[in-house]
Amino acid sequence: MAKRQRNRKEQLAEVIRESHEQWKRLRENGGNDPFWTDGVNLNLVRNHIIYGRRLCEEELQEGDYPEEYYLPLPEKVPPNYMVKGDEIRRKTSELMRNIKENPDYIGLFGKSEKSQKEVEIIKYISGYSQSISEDDLVAMRRFIHWDFSGMMQSIKEELRDITPVAEIEKSLPEGQLSIFDLFNI
Repeated sequence: MAKRQRNRKEQLAEVIRESHEQWKRLRENGGNDPFWTDGVNLNLVRNHIIYGRRLCEEELQEGDYPEEYYLPLPEKVPPNYMVKGDEIRRKTSELMRNIKENPDYIGLFGKSEKSQKEVEIIKYISGYSQSISEDDLVAMRRFIHWDFSGMMQSIKEELRDITPVAEIEKSLPEGQLSIFDLFNI
């Protein structure tokens, strides 16, 4: 049986309904956008709803608008709004405290020579520390998902793999040496 082709009214109804659902999810749970605040994304989805309504007005007769057209338009939110700001701050502070108490992190500063990855980790942590002091919730939200202990473990394994194993040298006999003694022949 052939699939029934949806008419334009059904298509627009779906666009508006999905945008409303997305807006509700963002408003309740916040987003995961690594660069933009929840407020910016909520207003973007709100604009999608407005656009869907405008398409209804342009393409359909007024009495033929879908039910979704009449759903209340979500409010506009401030662009810097973040849904779970206090939770993000709490988790980030807790994570930063755990990292700064971590012996691997403390050990990085005792080393005179650091690998490139160790330097990068120090820079990341410094940047995230700065995001906390500046209350940059978007950067802090990225930090919450950062796997510090996994990165430290991979660095340890990498350094262990490249560190040469010292060969135990046979001590030379005392007294007169021959050329054979020098080359372990």
